[in-house]
Amino acid sequence: MAETTYPPNRTGLIVVDATNDFISEGGKLWEAVEDVVTQVGVIPNMARAVAAARDAGIPVLHAPMVTQP
Repeated sequence: MAETTYPPNRTGLIVVDATNDFISEGGKLWEAVEDVVTQVGVIPNMARAVAAARDAGIPVLHAPMVTQP
């Protein structure tokens, strides 16, 4: 498989809705998602992706999901 490269000046990493409610013990939805989050390694994989982007000089953007009343 050929390696895919992305130009750093036109690339960003968007982390969508990485809130404590979803990805941390004690969060509102933790009991519902704990098995999947831990089985697939969401936290270490996300940390690795963010670190790699920052090391490459790629901006990391955090986009929380917000609901309107």
